[in-house]
Amino acid sequence: MKEPLEAFIYKRVKSAKEHEVNDILFIFKEQLYKKGTLFKKHDTVIQHLGFLVKGSARSYFINDKGVEITDEVLQAHNFLSDIISIRTNEKSPNNITTTCI
Repeated sequence: MKEPLEAFIYKRVKSAKEHEVNDILFIFKEQLYKKGTLFKKHDTVIQHLGFLVKGSARSYFINDKGVEITDEVLQAHNFLSDIISIRTNEKSPNNITTTCI
């Protein structure tokens, strides 16, 4: 898990220092999610950030008619979270689920 995230950081952060990258890598732990696993459930506050090493995930909400509306599809080598919920520490209507491993 560390290699894809490390490569992602070095590719996108100009003049990244090794100790800074290591500090970031230290806060992540590898965790396997099966297809269809909820990473974040609606009307909850999320406190963590993920990095999708392989597979894909979908962010969606359910409208007042009960229909799922996809907000975003994430592919491998992207961060996974509900940024608004993390930033505000408030509940959000988004669900995030793994769609393909």
